[in-house]
Amino acid sequence: MKALTKARAKTERSLREICLQPGQGTEKHYAKLLARLVRRFAEEYERAWYEDWSLFYSFLVQWAEGLAPASWMSYRCALRHYQRFDAPQWFVDALYEIKAQGSSRGVIKKLPDADLERLTKAVEASPRSQFWVRYAMIWLVIGRATGLRPREWWGAYQCGPDWLCCPNAKYRERLSERSTERAFGPYRHLYIGELSTDVRGKITAFLDDVVREYDADKAEKQAAQALNRLQKREWPRRTMTYCLYSARHQFAADAKAAGFSPIEIAAMMGHASAETAMIHYGKKRSGRSGGCLVVPHVDDVAAVARLNPAYCPGAQPDSSGVKGPATA
Repeated sequence: MKALTKARAKTERSLREICLQPGQGTEKHYAKLLARLVRRFAEEYERAWYEDWSLFYSFLVQWAEGLAPASWMSYRCALRHYQRFDAPQWFVDALYEIKAQGSSRGVIKKLPDADLERLTKAVEASPRSQFWVRYAMIWLVIGRATGLRPREWWGAYQCGPDWLCCPNAKYRERLSERSTERAFGPYRHLYIGELSTDVRGKITAFLDDVVREYDADKAEKQAAQALNRLQKREWPRRTMTYCLYSARHQFAADAKAAGFSPIEIAAMMGHASAETAMIHYGKKRSGRSGGCLVVPHVDDVAAVARLNPAYCPGAQPDSSGVKGPATA
C-alpha cells in the first residue's frame, strides 16, 4: 500500500512538470491521454513509469492490444509530444513497433457450449451450407480446444501422433537488449493426446482442406463473413457477436478454470508475459469444467518461467508441463 501511494505521488508530480498548463485542442487531448496511461501504470505496478522503461513498454504493448489502430495512434502521438520527459531513444523508436489489435467492442470474449451447439445445429440443418460457414464452425471448435490464434494455423503442424507444433505469431527478434518480448520463442508445442477423436479429426481436416489450399487472408475474411451472416440469422437483435478470436478467449477461460498456473497458460498461448492472458483474455468464471484438455511442453513452460521470475521465485522452472519432441 505504501509503494502504491508513493507511485501515485511520483506520477502526479511528474505530470505537473511535464504537462504544465496544457493548451486547448490537441495539446489538451494529449495531456489527458498521457495522464490516463501513466496513472493506470502506477496503479498496476506500484511505481512511476520513468522508473522502469522496459516494464512501461511492456505495459503499452498490452494496452494497445485492446485498442483500435486510430486510438493507439493518438496515445503514441501523446507520448511523442511529451518527449521532454527524457525517454530513452530505444523506447521512442520502439513505439512504432507496437501494433493495435483492433477494438474488441461488440465482440464476445467467450464461446459457451450452448451457443456453439446452436450455431452448429443451424449449419447442419441447412443442406445448402456453404464451404466457409462449415469450416468457420470447425475453426471455432479447434481454436477453443487448442487456443491458437486464427492465423497461427498457417505454420502449424502435427509433430508426432499426440503433439501440435504451432508458430507464436507475436514473436519478433529483439530490437535491443532492453526491448520487450511478446512471445517466449518462435514456436510452442501442445500435447493434444487427451482431445477427443472428433476434435483431432477436425484439426487434421482443417490443416488439409483449408491451410494447404487457401492463404490466411482469404480464409479468415471468408470465414468471418460467413460466421457473421450465420449469427445474424440466429440472433437478429444481438449487438454483441462472436468472432474467430472468441475461441481463444474461451480457451484461456477454460485453462484458468482448470487450475493451470499463469506460467503454464502463457506457455500454451504463446505469451512472453505471464500477465497477458490473466488481464486481457477470457475470465475464469466463463471457463467450462473439463474444457481445457491440452498441456504445454515442459521446455515451453521453462522458457516462460525464465522470463517471469516473479511468478516462480526459487522454483524449478521445468516442474510442470509434459515432455515431448525436442523443441530446439
